[in-house]
Amino acid sequence: MDDQKNTEDVLELASKTWNRLTNAAVKAGFREGIEDGRQSVFQEGFDKGYKEAFKTAFELGRYKGLAAGLPKDHNHPLEISSILDKTRRGECYICLKNTRTKKSNETFDEKSIDDIIEDQRKHSTIVLDRLHEYFELLMKDCNVDISETKL
Repeated sequence: MDDQKNTEDVLELASKTWNRLTNAAVKAGFREGIEDGRQSVFQEGFDKGYKEAFKTAFELGRYKGLAAGLPKDHNHPLEISSILDKTRRGECYICLKNTRTKKSNETFDEKSIDDIIEDQRKHSTIVLDRLHEYFELLMKDCNVDISETKL
């Protein structure tokens, strides 16, 4: 009888130990899976954003270069001066939106990465088109063709 009781106790202890180990392994695997998924999504979002930002930053840099080549006493229109000043920090639609949101106490909508990229792309296009329009006219007066400068 004692042997049977001991065997049952050992089996019960083994079962509890097994359950505890499998639960710990499942939890650890779940955590690792979540972390791997998170890293994958973050990397994908970073790669998309970086590619978009690099193209915009490169084009903004070209216009900053044109502006730097002008005589120091040249005065740009206020809108152009403002855009050129903002290029020190980039021309980020989200930053602009968050600044406006804080001032007006609006809430900032949650958006997908694709929606954010599309909003940034539209904003960048408006800014870059405005710079291109301004510098194209300005450079035309100096007999410089910048029609091929747009990416």
